[in-house]
Amino acid sequence: MDTRFIHIGFTNTVSIARIIAIISPDSAPIKRIVAEAKEKNMIIDATHGRKTRAVIIADTGHVILSAIMPETVVSRVDIVADDEMKADIKSEVKNEIKGAVKSEVENEVKNEVKNEVRESIKNEIKNEIREEIKGSR
Repeated sequence: MDTRFIHIGFTNTVSIARIIAIISPDSAPIKRIVAEAKEKNMIIDATHGRKTRAVIIADTGHVILSAIMPETVVSRVDIVADDEMKADIKSEVKNEIKGAVKSEVENEVKNEVKNEVRESIKNEIKNEIREEIKGSR
């Protein structure tokens, strides 16, 4: 499970993995959602008495109130998502390069072994020829 958090104001944070929606509190349907959450004790007020500017809906059913603008919250999620995407791309490229380098090193090792075997066989043949020459004298 993703354990990344974003700051939603006044030292409060929310797990990015739990966020379903980040919305403005101005419409009547959202005001109803907030009222229902208060009735069900599912509201988390992170405004510190300030005006609610963003309503964050969590996958747990909790409704989180924040005093920062929805656009600001979304941009913070995007920054974390961009960092995650960059990390994924870096990992993917690293694996591709690792595969290519591994193949390259395997070929180098094979060539080194082949050269060692060639030298060994060459020396064996030279020794056989020397023995033949010595035996024919």
